[in-house]
Amino acid sequence: MIGTTGGLARVKRTGRTRRKVTRTINMTMWTFPSSESETMIEKLLRRFVKHKEIGWIEIGEKFTRYALLSTPLLSVFVHQLNAPNWHPQCHDHPWGFLAILLRRGYLERIGQKEYRRRPGAILYRPAKFTHNVITPYGTSWSLIVTGPRSHTWGFKPCDRLA
Repeated sequence: MIGTTGGLARVKRTGRTRRKVTRTINMTMWTFPSSESETMIEKLLRRFVKHKEIGWIEIGEKFTRYALLSTPLLSVFVHQLNAPNWHPQCHDHPWGFLAILLRRGYLERIGQKEYRRRPGAILYRPAKFTHNVITPYGTSWSLIVTGPRSHTWGFKPCDRLA
């Protein structure tokens, strides 16, 4: 029987011999279900996973990168980002990466256009891809898989992205 509420698949006893399997197909498996759970996950990550605070305090940004795997060819991070204000300039990244948005998502500026990036989105960004992001929907959580480093961080005005 397929259900629509709850978490992972589970087996229920409904008598001596009958068993009912309940499966839930639900995006909450991929996102954090509540603020309370988010706080618990953050505490566990901070306690057991190597992390780095890399936010920009002057503009009110809080950004924590949790390193799940780090090698010269491949790295896997969990990003926790609270960015209420746009950066003065757009930026690129020192590596190409795949991002899976887990919770709340963000607003992304590419050139003069803005795009709403929702939880569940899977985005690929080459190393030279330049953008700017804010999190008007609350703290954003993402799973990031990077390739090898190809250059240093780059910054330029968002209206000159050609």
